[in-house]
Amino acid sequence: MKKYVEVFWTPHTFEEAAMLHLFTTPKPLLGLVNVQRKGASYLKCPAFQETIKNEFVIQAPFDLNITVNADEQTVTTDRFGQKFYDAFINNRGNQSPRPNPYMVTLPPYYTFYSKDSVHMESKDVSLLASGSTSNIKIIPGGFNISKWIRPIEFAVEVTDTSKPIEMRLGDPLFSVRFTTPNNVPVKLTRVERTQDLRTIMQACVGVKNYMPNMKLEKVYEIAASYVSLFLKK
Repeated sequence: MKKYVEVFWTPHTFEEAAMLHLFTTPKPLLGLVNVQRKGASYLKCPAFQETIKNEFVIQAPFDLNITVNADEQTVTTDRFGQKFYDAFINNRGNQSPRPNPYMVTLPPYYTFYSKDSVHMESKDVSLLASGSTSNIKIIPGGFNISKWIRPIEFAVEVTDTSKPIEMRLGDPLFSVRFTTPNNVPVKLTRVERTQDLRTIMQACVGVKNYMPNMKLEKVYEIAASYVSLFLKK
């Protein structure tokens, strides 16, 4: 049995080179909790350790205020200009009849993949408080990152559109949790966002434009031969 599973990661930058520095390495949740909850008895609990040992925290890469006007169906930001907005902000509106929550996708974006069968899910950060997420709820999602290679999105519902979303540098935003064979630990390895990686991501994301709402097992089947070629390189 392997001692660990290697998971490769890279920022998804939309060609904004600065994000290669600003979208930082995800941090192990267990390490952050051990610091913040030092001395708590549950930190020694094997069930607790096993549950979060492969969970990693994505932090806010910069300060950013986002304002939603639900009546006018607009989303605005207070800095970085139109090019940044077009690349990183996705105004998704009310996905169901009002007064249901307003949906928006925000930075940062990351891509993870593995040569081993690993399921990844994005979710709320366990235990850690964050002012950056006080007015939003994370929309969770997951897939096998050895069978489907695409960026994960920080997609959220806005709790109260009368208040801004106030993202602050370094705050926990969301986490990614990996389920590995035999629950072995994950080793994160940063890789360059090569043209081959860009192509496989574009291929996976683009499929939904032609065949929307397919079940994951079906998209895994469709992508299998090309993903296999990529992972052999």
